Amino acid sequence: MLNHITWIRAIAIFMIIFIHSDGVGRMLYQPSDFAPTIDYSIKIFFREATCLFMLISGFLFQHLIHKYTFTKYIKSKLKNVIIPYVLISIPAILIYVLSFKTDHNWIDLHQLKQHSIPYQVMFFLLTGSHLGPLWFIPAVTVIYLMSPILYFLDKRNCYFIALPCLIIFFAITTRPSGDSNPILAALHFLPIYVTGMFISRYRDFFYLRFAISVTISLFIYFVLSLVSFQYDNLWGLQKVAFFIIIYLILRRYESLIIQRNPVLASAVDFIGLISFGLYFVHGYFAGIGRLIITKIDLFHGNVYATIFFVDVIIFSLSIGFILIFKLIFNKKSKVLVGC
Repeated sequence: MLNHITWIRAIAIFMIIFIHSDGVGRMLYQPSDFAPTIDYSIKIFFREATCLFMLISGFLFQHLIHKYTFTKYIKSKLKNVIIPYVLISIPAILIYVLSFKTDHNWIDLHQLKQHSIPYQVMFFLLTGSHLGPLWFIPAVTVIYLMSPILYFLDKRNCYFIALPCLIIFFAITTRPSGDSNPILAALHFLPIYVTGMFISRYRDFFYLRFAISVTISLFIYFVLSLVSFQYDNLWGLQKVAFFIIIYLILRRYESLIIQRNPVLASAVDFIGLISFGLYFVHGYFAGIGRLIITKIDLFHGNVYATIFFVDVIIFSLSIGFILIFKLIFNKKSKVLVGC
């Protein structure tokens, strides 16, 4: 795996966990409790951070496309994504099936309970609705199943025909409310995945024109940062510009950063390598953080201290959980928790 992509995965998982921490904070406070400047900054940097994972997935798919066969590819995704997803899902699904949790933001649990337990289990697995962040896995699985079409697109280099249409489609559609429909989510985010493939195919072209590529991407990033407040759909495209900037800077200066900050570099590398596992498990620890701050007012109404505390809780417990799992199960941990 390209090392600078590992670093971007670390950045992406940090952004995703932060935005979930921010979401917990916003459950407890009124909008007036948030300073406008900080509120805008949070939205600019963290909104639609999941698009970074989609971009990275598309980038790596194209980067390894010379090894692609559908059977081998699906077997790999089954082992490294689907099986860990199913295993990680078991506790969250049991919480709903056994009625330990009786409310959901978009599911009518009373109606769902009229069906058999196997039906309930399959419903949760196919939607990812049992644990907030896990909606992403059924959605990206739909894209995995579309890989023969994406392979054809890359081999025929149809990007300059397909990508403008896909970007327009992305700009005029929205992710489904509550992330309730994985097929619609997959179709909405497919343009971002294909954009990741495009960036990978032309990565050397962008890199050889480093100054102009970064300058144009910065301009697009700032323009979209302003426009997206009026047109919510554009946050994902803003993250495309962000990805290009970070990718090019890391590719150019990564060795210098590592030489000057070896401890930090090792830590970021580790977080990047376990990022998929952190994505799988952090929803549980977000729930723990929510329980703590709803029971105890640790910071006397300080919204930002609360968000920071929840972020530390989620990160620390998630990383600790992954470390323990890797120590106990060694190489088998990849099948169990995705890393």
